[in-house]
Amino acid sequence: MQELNQGLRMQQMERFPVRALFISDIHLGTRGAKANELLSLLSKYEFEMLYIVGDLIDLWQINARRMNWRRSHTKLVERLVSISKQKPVYYVIGNHDEEFRSFVPLDLFNLHFVNKRVHRTLKGENLLVFHGDIVDIYMRKNYRLLSNIGGRFYDLLLGFSWLMNRTRAALNKPYWSLSNYIKTHTKNISRIVQRFENSIVRYAKQRQFSHVLCGHVHHPDIREINGIQYMNTGDWVENCSAIIEDLEGNFSIVREEIQIGRPAEGDVESEAAGRQKSRAEKRPDILSSLILLISQLSS
Repeated sequence: MQELNQGLRMQQMERFPVRALFISDIHLGTRGAKANELLSLLSKYEFEMLYIVGDLIDLWQINARRMNWRRSHTKLVERLVSISKQKPVYYVIGNHDEEFRSFVPLDLFNLHFVNKRVHRTLKGENLLVFHGDIVDIYMRKNYRLLSNIGGRFYDLLLGFSWLMNRTRAALNKPYWSLSNYIKTHTKNISRIVQRFENSIVRYAKQRQFSHVLCGHVHHPDIREINGIQYMNTGDWVENCSAIIEDLEGNFSIVREEIQIGRPAEGDVESEAAGRQKSRAEKRPDILSSLILLISQLSS
C-alpha cells in the first residue's frame, strides 16, 4: 500500500495534478468532523473529478438532536459548491446521509447524486464505487440501536481521544488514534471490519468487477483480497485520509495532518453561539447550507 505524506510542503504551494480524488465519511454536523483538515487537502490537489463516497453530512446525529455544526462545516460545503461549478462531483450516498437517496438519480449541472457509480480508470479498468453500507447486514438490522446508543458512545470516545491528544500535543508527541487502536486490538471489532471487507469483495465479484472502492468503516486501505483490488477511503474524523488516482492510473492513500490544538477561533464562537440556541433553531444552519449549494448551482 502506497501512502503519501501530506505533512511535506509542496514547492511554491503548487497544486499537485491528479485524475480523481475520493473522499468519504466526513460527518459534518458532528464534533469529530475535521472540516479544516479536508479544506487543506482540497487546496493541495488539482483533480479532474471528485467523488464524495457517502456520509458527507451526519443526519443520524442531526435527527438525534446531537448536532455540532461549526463555521468550518459551512465553509467546506461552500468549497464543494465551488468545485462542482468547475468539474464533476459525484455524491455517492451513504447510510448517515441516506435521506438523500430519495433524490437519486439527480443531476444538478456537475453535481451528481448516485447510489453507486462505475469509474473508468486511466488503465481501462472498471472500478465499482459505493459507500458500502448495503453489505453491512448488522448495521442495517440494528439501525435504531446504532444511531442512538452507538452515536453517544462514539461521541464519548472522540471526546476522550481529543483530551488525550491535547495532552500528547503538550508533550510534543504526534496524534494517536484511539478508535484505530480499538479496531486493531479488539478481536470482535477487527472481525467485523474483516467481515465487511469480505462482503464488499464478494459483492464486487458477483457483479464481475475486479476493482472496488468504498468507505463506511473508517479504515483506509488498498490491498488485494481474493483476487479483487479492494480500496477504502477511510474518513475525516480520525484518519483524515483519501484516495487519489494519479495521471498514470495508479491509486494511493493520501493523508492530511490532524490539527490537535484548539479549533479555529471562528469555529469556537460558532459552537458557543449554538449552545445558546434551542436545538430546533440550530437545524436551519444545515438546511441553509444545503439550500446554498442548490441555489448556487442553479444560478
